Amino acid sequence: MPHTSAARALRVLEKSFGLLFILCVFMLGYEIVARYVFAAPTIWVHEATVILVGVNFAVGGIFVLYDRAHINIVVIYQSVSPTLQRIFDVLISFVSTAYLCVLAYATWGVAAQAWRLGEKSGTAWNPPLPIILKAALFASLAIMSLIAAVQLIQAARRLSPRRT
Repeated sequence: MPHTSAARALRVLEKSFGLLFILCVFMLGYEIVARYVFAAPTIWVHEATVILVGVNFAVGGIFVLYDRAHINIVVIYQSVSPTLQRIFDVLISFVSTAYLCVLAYATWGVAAQAWRLGEKSGTAWNPPLPIILKAALFASLAIMSLIAAVQLIQAARRLSPRRT
């Protein structure tokens, strides 16, 4: 992984978002004690946990894509020549970039509509969870589109003949 300021910022964000899972554990523990020990259940823990975990999963895609840590099926990839591997890298990067751009575009409309309508969860607590989750999904997909585009450019450069 490169040691750029963007890479360092991503690592800080990654650790910060990881801590949200720990927060969820404490919130759920609080809910269990409040409900079963004090017979005073909350109206907010379940929804807050759902939104924190949902945002974490949306944002987690950024870190996985940046680190190229996604699941790969390498049986075919490792059995072909390095030149064909570089061609595969370009094709996979192109498809990923196109797919993520289409998803980002689609979620932009959904997130904008949620914001415009002031969507809320519709429960007793009634927080604006749909707005938060849809905005996080759009932001994550937009960032992932940029990362995939950079990876496409990098793969294309590896494919071109070396100039001396």
